Amino acid sequence: MYDLIDFVCVFSGMYLAYSAITMKTKGEIVANVVLNKSVSENAIKDKQGFIDYIYGKLLLIGIIIILAGAADIANNNMHISSLVGLACFLVYVGALVAYSMVTKKAVQKFT
Repeated sequence: MYDLIDFVCVFSGMYLAYSAITMKTKGEIVANVVLNKSVSENAIKDKQGFIDYIYGKLLLIGIIIILAGAADIANNNMHISSLVGLACFLVYVGALVAYSMVTKKAVQKFT
């Protein structure tokens, strides 16, 4: 059960990292990842500035989520410690909070 959740975390981190790389290489905003439903892509005044601002942060958050999920999968399979599982969970929650704050600040700054 917990491995399934960890795999979902790993894939969500991979999708965040992929979205960051896609935005940087194609110059297009992946709206479903970085914009909430009330903000249109057309509302972003400086699209390239928005992408440059959010790229590194989104990529880092994606990598952190991937590593936290992978560490928790390893912990579950090797039965290392429940503290490792707790630490992975806290890192994941922290990354989600950071993701929320980064996307909110980026939207406020560029609309």
